[in-house]
Amino acid sequence: MKKMSASSSISSPEELQSRTCKCEFLARYYTATTLENGRRRFYRCRRVGSNFCGYWNWIDDKLPRHVSTMIHNQKVELDSIRKGKNHLKKIVEDMGGIADSYLKEMTADEMF
Repeated sequence: MKKMSASSSISSPEELQSRTCKCEFLARYYTATTLENGRRRFYRCRRVGSNFCGYWNWIDDKLPRHVSTMIHNQKVELDSIRKGKNHLKKIVEDMGGIADSYLKEMTADEMF
């Protein structure tokens, strides 16, 4: 485990220890995606609904609000950029299809 400061550290998934929930199952590892806890890692019982034993354990310390907000805003911006990229990719593919159709319709004389 790499030390960052006296109060926090970085762990790779391989360095994380497995945890057992109250059901005596291995708890699942998750990464939060909420605004308040964006990218914060935690363990919880793998069962859902009425079978959930209530086991929940944060791995990472709580981030300051401004850091959580910044991470969330960057995620929203990245999602928007990805959607824009996919939209532009579709336009280019459609344009390629139009060009191919046009070239197929042209006679040899029109091409040269």
